[in-house]
Amino acid sequence: MLLKTYVNWPEATGWAFVALVIFFLLLYGFFVIIREKLKDDGRDEARWHIMQTYLNRHNLITPEINLIKKFFNGLSEEGKLEILDSKKTFREQIVPHLRNTQKDSPELIVTITDKLFPSKGHEMEVESLEDLYPGEMCALETMNANYLATVMKKTQTDFLLHVEDFIAENHLPEEAVSVYVFRPLMGGFLLSGILKEIGEDATIIHYTGQIKEKGEHHFMAELKVPVKFVPWPVDAKKSKTNTVEGESIKISDRAVLFNARYKDEVEFLARRNELWLSSFTLASGFKFSCRGMMVKSKLEPDKFIFKFLDAPETSRKVLFAEIRDNNPVREKLY
Repeated sequence: MLLKTYVNWPEATGWAFVALVIFFLLLYGFFVIIREKLKDDGRDEARWHIMQTYLNRHNLITPEINLIKKFFNGLSEEGKLEILDSKKTFREQIVPHLRNTQKDSPELIVTITDKLFPSKGHEMEVESLEDLYPGEMCALETMNANYLATVMKKTQTDFLLHVEDFIAENHLPEEAVSVYVFRPLMGGFLLSGILKEIGEDATIIHYTGQIKEKGEHHFMAELKVPVKFVPWPVDAKKSKTNTVEGESIKISDRAVLFNARYKDEVEFLARRNELWLSSFTLASGFKFSCRGMMVKSKLEPDKFIFKFLDAPETSRKVLFAEIRDNNPVREKLY
């Protein structure tokens, strides 16, 4: 009675009850939305992880991966599933996207396209016009502009290009030009020439015989050091049983070719674990460590390759210096 005397409790009305129900419904709806958002974020992250793995396998560098990520994030859920399910669909969408967004960087379009979808000549070094092939994407570099182009036909001294968005009136016969082509396993090459004939969307280029390397080129050296790999993320309990050990045969600035101590076991573990953490010490005493993927060598089936995914730039420079000082040759690990 005393409490009732001094405290005026609010009386429950129909409107108060309705407001309370609405409040709890809104609260429930809020948590449902948050839960579904977290699920969507998890699915998006998983899908991007699949795409990123593909990009890493094709040796795209960080700026190139960022361009693909921006394209990927702009797709609908259905669109993401479509390009992950079909390489053909991926190509049909990403190439026009690059052409629209990177018009001023035809070399970049050529490089990314050839990395993602290697052509029949991707293992060949470009030493003459014989090493070009009809249908190959390239970049035509002139004094006034750069263009995306396609090799249509070639002879021993000349080649015909179909050139996109070519402005014929801005160019004259005998103008010095260069043609950029890319080989995923070799790097970029720049062929020198002159404009021989000019059309509305095509030009014949006379090859003047000079070829320069341009852009990415990778070298390796025979370096034999003990190597060790553990599954990543690292699990202290499993690391002891799943550790892969061996000796390097050749090391480049982006991979290690090595002999494994127990080959059959490594093949099983490489299929079971996608990512690994490497560690080895160079002759200089520098300790190299990074995450990457382990695959069986196609050139030497009884050997394995560890491909670097996140090697720090400082570590790469030290590694490259070590390679440079030990009779480097052009990389050929894959």
